Amino acid sequence: MYGEIKLIIQTKLSSVKFIALTTDCWTSNNGHPFIGLTAHAISNEWKLETFCLACTSLDVDHTAQNLQRSIKEILLEWKIDNEKITAITTDCGANIVKAVGLMNFNHVACFGHALNTGVTRAFNIQPIKVCITNATRIRSIFHYSNKMKRLLLEAQNELKLPTLVAPSSSETRWWSVMPCLYFVKTQYSALLQIFTIPKHYNSLPTRNQMKLINHLLKIIEPLKMLGESMASEKNITISDLWPIYQKLNLMYKPLSQRNDVDCNNLSDNEYSAPLFPNSDDSDYTEIFTQPRNQDDSGGEDNEEETSEKNSLSQALKHVEQLVVSEILETLSKRYYYNEHTMQLLQKASFLDPRYRNKHLGDQNQISIAAFLDNSTSLPTSHEVSTAESEVESINKEIQGYLQMPIVYLSASPKNWWEKYGTEFPRLDTLAKKYLCIPGTSVPCERLFSTGGNICTDNRASLAPGHAEQLIFLSKNSQFL
Repeated sequence: MYGEIKLIIQTKLSSVKFIALTTDCWTSNNGHPFIGLTAHAISNEWKLETFCLACTSLDVDHTAQNLQRSIKEILLEWKIDNEKITAITTDCGANIVKAVGLMNFNHVACFGHALNTGVTRAFNIQPIKVCITNATRIRSIFHYSNKMKRLLLEAQNELKLPTLVAPSSSETRWWSVMPCLYFVKTQYSALLQIFTIPKHYNSLPTRNQMKLINHLLKIIEPLKMLGESMASEKNITISDLWPIYQKLNLMYKPLSQRNDVDCNNLSDNEYSAPLFPNSDDSDYTEIFTQPRNQDDSGGEDNEEETSEKNSLSQALKHVEQLVVSEILETLSKRYYYNEHTMQLLQKASFLDPRYRNKHLGDQNQISIAAFLDNSTSLPTSHEVSTAESEVESINKEIQGYLQMPIVYLSASPKNWWEKYGTEFPRLDTLAKKYLCIPGTSVPCERLFSTGGNICTDNRASLAPGHAEQLIFLSKNSQFL
């Protein structure tokens, strides 16, 4: 069966001009290391397909040279020519990045890993770290006590709150913190009622910390949705990377320049400069440590209360800037400071009919020369007249492409190219080349999830070679 499926996939891969890859490493339950490799291609009928090439044993040191050797052996076994490889999407581990460089492949940093790194760094900002630590402590209180679970349910029914249970979280998955924060936000009055001993009560967020939690959720909820969207294998994702980066950069630029902030009574530098420029983030943690049951509603504010609210408002804005600057700095390091990667992402964005040159600034950035690569199938003749004719025809094709009607963001670029590709044959070829690249290495992560379901504790003696074939068949089951 393994041989039959492999032959089917080889036939499919031999019929496409370009292939993109994702790779990562994984350790099974019995401690055996594997390396996974997935292939992605767009067929002549504009069908985006994903193939598991291998999840093979890697029982050597994970050096760049060994990773390079393993990937080359897999490609050689599949008879895939290096010239067909458009790019390879991986995390940003130094060893795999170096291995990709040794193979002279285009490298795309996984958006999921980049976002995870940026948000995790943002979560280490002291006031946010305190809120998250307390939220996980609250979860632990209910996890280990049935009595507290009963008291919570009684309080929820009494206060007519949603009957939510305390969710679990994982340190390595930033999005798993959100349900914990949301639980604290929605169940605060119930928690305040049942947390009667100091050990529990002191874990509750203060009034100002609750405002910080609300602020934080507004920032990271869209990022979670974005990460889920980019993890798709059925849709084109690489072309979204550059527009996403540009949009985030625009949305989270210095707050003094934002349209949604009233800056009439503030100097130009108040939003962009740190609230406490000569101190670290731990110095303004005290702003968020106010009494938990203090009522800030009703009556007129006195001068001291007004000053406190202004300080809190500035602190919230400053923390917001710290959060988004950490995220943007990580994304900039992956996609903006690396000029080669940036040009690849711009090409992919241009070849997506939903974007074209919308997020490229000056239209002159997209020059004819940017598209004169091996995939345009230029004639081998060196006659000047022929070359000039070819350049002119490409120029007309690009101008015609730019003048096509606007395409909504909800539309499928695959469907668009399937319909209009014959009108732009050179760009159609390039679109197949670049738009097959995954924006994340999630396909490889899913490969390891399948491996985890096969290499269970009850099958700890499963031979690596047998496990490889079972994982391969499971991931390529659509071809059975």
